[in-house]
Amino acid sequence: MSFLTMKVIDRNGPIVEIDFHRKIESPEDMDVLLAEAESFMEAVVRPFSERTYFVTCYDRLSVAVELIPKLRDRFSGFNKKYSKANVRYGGSTFAKTFVIATSIKDKDDVALYPDRERAIAAIREVVNGGALPSPEQ
Repeated sequence: MSFLTMKVIDRNGPIVEIDFHRKIESPEDMDVLLAEAESFMEAVVRPFSERTYFVTCYDRLSVAVELIPKLRDRFSGFNKKYSKANVRYGGSTFAKTFVIATSIKDKDDVALYPDRERAIAAIREVVNGGALPSPEQ
């Protein structure tokens, strides 16, 4: 069973949507999750773009507490390699705290939107040359 689904939702950015499926309970799970994500990027996105915009759903993100620092570092490296920008939506308080901590570590703006539609609209604004709108708008 896969840890996540990634799909290109707009080739003009390109924009890739990420959705998590199951709990990350071990370092091996973390390795599999990142391998899945990197495999998708190399096979599907890299043939037409070096980097992409991500829209990430955190509704089902669940991570064993002891793995959080390492996973944060691994996500940070993945984003630096493949991401032009990343907006997020949904999630538990735990997931939102994880997103904020990762963004602070990366000195990146926290872009956490209340729902999928607003997250996609926000990243499309950036793709079209605009600024990332505030999640409160």
